[in-house]
Amino acid sequence: ESPMIPEAHSAAVIAHVCIVHRSVSDYSKLFQQKLRRCNYVTPKNYLDFISTYSNLLEEKDIYILG
Repeated sequence: ESPMIPEAHSAAVIAHVCIVHRSVSDYSKLFQQKLRRCNYVTPKNYLDFISTYSNLLEEKDIYILG
């Protein structure tokens, strides 16, 4: 939960983050098939994505209000 995300949008943001994480996993399989290179998607990647999103949200809020 983040005070930056309104309650009405919280579920949509969570769903979006999950979809992006799953799509990266799907594209990693295609990447491996086409280029013969592995790209691993880990829980740490998911947590980093959430952290980056949260930091970007705060940064843009400061920029807009500043």
